[in-house]
Amino acid sequence: MVVLVVGSSQNKVADALLELDAELELELELELEAELEQRKKERAAAVRKLNSPIKQDGQQNQDTRDDEEADKNERLRQIGLAQGMVDFVK
Repeated sequence: MVVLVVGSSQNKVADALLELDAELELELELELEAELEQRKKERAAAVRKLNSPIKQDGQQNQDTRDDEEADKNERLRQIGLAQGMVDFVK
């Protein structure tokens, strides 16, 4: 009977070690995934910075200025249409 207790005790220790090993492996995997995600974010930020429409001298790209001007013109057009509708109702 003592042999069974020792054998059972050894099995418990082995099971505990296997469980600990599995927990450590999962923890390491999660840490690696978090590190990979952080590096992906950093890389994406670097790419966005390189592709930003602002030149090194601080001046905006011509395309950006054209887009802003088109947006401004569209807003003014809509304001004009609204004012025209108000005047028509009067």
